[in-house]
Amino acid sequence: MTKKIFEHILLTVIVSICLVLGLFLNVLYHHFSEQLELSLKEEAQYIQKAYKYQGTDYFDDLKRKNRITLINQDGEVIFDNLSDSAKLENHLLRPEISEAIDKGEAFSLRHSQTLDKQIIYYAVRLDDGNILRLSKEQDSVLKILFSMSSQISWIVILAIILAFLMAKRACDRILKPINEMDLGKALLAPYE
Repeated sequence: MTKKIFEHILLTVIVSICLVLGLFLNVLYHHFSEQLELSLKEEAQYIQKAYKYQGTDYFDDLKRKNRITLINQDGEVIFDNLSDSAKLENHLLRPEISEAIDKGEAFSLRHSQTLDKQIIYYAVRLDDGNILRLSKEQDSVLKILFSMSSQISWIVILAIILAFLMAKRACDRILKPINEMDLGKALLAPYE
């Protein structure tokens, strides 16, 4: 009986730890996504202002970590800082481009065929009708999990040890009165 109670308490705690860890990673992933969107939008605003005054000359010496693409109203790539723009296909049907043409700006999260990675895109329609698109690789939940695996492992190990000790203590406290009970005396008590 002690073993069953102990196993149930320990299993409940371990499942709870896993659920909390999963929810935490989900919240963390969405927080990082929002921060990435904000960062792309802010960078686009700076580039948009520079482009307004310098035109395409601004892109000549542009060195950035994020991918920057300038696309005309027909979907033709005018500039791309990571790929040869002449070799890139028409971007008119890309979701962020068509939405930016219609609504002025757009975000999109999808797998990039060119870079073979999950990418978040931000596109904004410029005053001259061209579309400025910035993009950056976004880590998946699994990649975030693996990057923090050593810290998470230690936390889970400590939590399981703590759960083990607490389950043992709870089990002992639950069963102590039962184990101390004199069953022979308890059975004879109604007849005395």
